[in-house]
Formats: sequence, C-alpha cells, structure tokens
Amino acid sequence: MQEKFKILSSKGFVIALALLLLNDFIFKTTFHNWFTGKLSDVAGLFIFPIFWTAFFPKQKKTIYFFTALIFIFWKSPFSQFLINDWNALNLLSIYRVIDYSDLIALLILPFSFQHSAPENRKTTFAIHPIFLILIAAFSFVATSKYDRNTLPAWDYYSFKDAPLKYGKEIAVQKKQYTFEISSTQLAHLINTYHLSYSERLKNDSSFLFAALPSSYDSVSPVIKASIIQSPDHAILVIRSVIFDTILLNPKYEFKNSNSYYFTSNTDFFIHSFAQWFFPKLQNIKTADSLGNVGKALVTTNPQAAINSLNAAVNIASGWVNCELLLNNTIGDAYFNMQQYQPALKYYYKADSLDEQYDSYRHRSLPYKGLALTYKQLGQKDSVKKYNKLAHTFKNYHND
Repeated sequence: MQEKFKILSSKGFVIALALLLLNDFIFKTTFHNWFTGKLSDVAGLFIFPIFWTAFFPKQKKTIYFFTALIFIFWKSPFSQFLINDWNALNLLSIYRVIDYSDLIALLILPFSFQHSAPENRKTTFAIHPIFLILIAAFSFVATSKYDRNTLPAWDYYSFKDAPLKYGKEIAVQKKQYTFEISSTQLAHLINTYHLSYSERLKNDSSFLFAALPSSYDSVSPVIKASIIQSPDHAILVIRSVIFDTILLNPKYEFKNSNSYYFTSNTDFFIHSFAQWFFPKLQNIKTADSLGNVGKALVTTNPQAAINSLNAAVNIASGWVNCELLLNNTIGDAYFNMQQYQPALKYYYKADSLDEQYDSYRHRSLPYKGLALTYKQLGQKDSVKKYNKLAHTFKNYHND
C-alpha cells in the first residue's frame, strides 16, 4: 500500500473512526441525547477530510474547504430536495436533522487538518489501510442512513415531550391553511378533542397526529405546525413532517413496510393529510357546536339534548375522541331523565371508545356516570367498583 494511505492507520484516525461507529450503533441507542448527536458530527468531520486527503493529497486544502461547505449545506433546509430525490429511488434511505447548533462541530476541522500532516503517518496501528478504507466508507453511509431500529420504544407521554427523538423530521416549504374561525376557537377544538400532541395548544408549535390507516397501516407520520393569530380567522402553518414515529410500539406488529416511510414523500403525505384532516376538522367544529347545545340542555331539556348530541355523533363519526365525549353526555341526559338502562348503555359505549382510543384521558367520566347510575339502581358493589375506577383514572383526565 502506498505511503500516503498510512495516515488512515494513524492513531487519531482509527480512534475517531471507532468512536463514530460505537456512537452510531451503541451510544445513540443507549443514551440518545444531545451529546451523542454532536459526537457523530465531530468524529465524522475529523475523519472525512483525512480519508479523502489520503486519496488526493495535493488537494488537501480544497478537500477541507468543501468538507466545511458541504456540511453546512447538509445541515440546512436547502439540502432537503436532494435527500427527497435520493430517497425516492428506494435504494438506501438517508436523513439528517436540521439543527444549526450542529455547526459547532466544524471547530474540529483545524485539528483534523493538523493531524493529516505527514509526520502523523509515523505512529500508526498495525492495521492494513485497505480494511480501514472499507470500514470508513461504511461508516460514512451508516451515519446518514436512517435506521428505525435505533429508535427507543414509543409511548405517548415521552413522545409529547421529545417527539424528534422518535422519528426523522423533514422540513418542508411552509404551507398555510386558513380557517374561518378565530385562532382561539381552533386551539379550543385541538385541545378539547386532542387533535394535537401538545396538551394546551395556544399559538406555539404543535404536533398534529394524522392517522391515515389505509395508507400507513395505522401508523402515521406527524405534522409539525403552528397557529398564526388573526382577529377573524386562524391560519395553520405546516412546517415539517416527522416520519416513523411509533413503529416500535410493542402493541403494533407490522408485517409489511410502507414505501412512503422509506421515500419520506412529504408532498404526498401533506396532500393526504390536508384531504383527510381539514374536512374532519370542519366536522369536529360542527359537532362541537351541536355538542355544546346538547350540554346546555342536558339538565333543563334532556330529550332535546339527546337529539342534538345524536346529530353531533353522526357528524363526528370516525373521530373516536369526539364520539366518546358526546356519548358520555348522552348518558348524562338519559340519567337526568331517570332512564338508567339507556344511560348505562351510553356510558359503557363511551368507555369502550376511550379504550379503543387508548388514551384513558376521559375514562373517569363514564366511570363516574356508571357509579351514579348503579347507585340509583341500588347495586352497591358496582358503585364501589366504578367509583374506584373513576378515582384511578382521574389523573389521566387532569394530565
């Protein structure tokens, strides 16, 4: 092997290469924090220009200049179209997270430049450079390749706090959608019916869960969006898409991978999301209005309340979180009419829907209704059972 390739056997190069591989395949999976993300950038930037300088030693300064330039481009939104085009080939899916703090890793380049000097070829490990060439080439691909198996297991409460840890975010050209309601009303709908992973959305960034089971096998990407305030209407701005969010949830088993995850086809997904979500949101708005009328009449005119609530259920059909709240209120109306068997039916239906929704957020509501109804029926054991359950799930409702 030529003298120039001995730099690849130098202690600095080999240690940085080993650190890069250990970080990508072990440390990121184990710790998955800010430091492991930056460590890959630092180690990669140290060995990448040394690797190419070994092949083209006369172009050393040019290689280091373009390494810095390419890294800045790679970490910017401007590189997204290239990533999308490459991923569309379905060969090897690559990704990166846009985080400008990653640019601090560029500070390692002067040290790398110094290490690539000829004198550092004298202290080397006894490893044939050909093996290091192959391993280094593999590491450059592996560090950019998206591997869903490195993601930690998903659960709702950890996801809402740190969603970007659970998927790959792809920035998009901002898309705006206008609604003929105030931003406060839009935030109310999103909060009340949990259309977003943000608990109490105001005008901050939120994560809207877009369930498209027909296209995504019940696992959907997530839309990152924010609401812009306006006096008479609300504007929802889509900023990015986060793919592969819950593939490791143990309760889901998927036999067939969906090509859209690999291609990260943001345009397709946003189009599908808009076609699905915004008509649903309009239905939710109408159902919410009818539901509010029903709630206002539950005590004074229960039968009129039931009529209004049933109309709302028909409109909200398919949106489980809205349906379960409406069914629970129908149970309240029948309870006020002293029709306890229909009341039990709707409380149980609300509970079943909440179990289907799998959030347990509103489960205390039907349990309270069941306890009160069984109290009227004189079934003490059932009263005790559902009072206990209502207390157990109270924290979910208040969270």
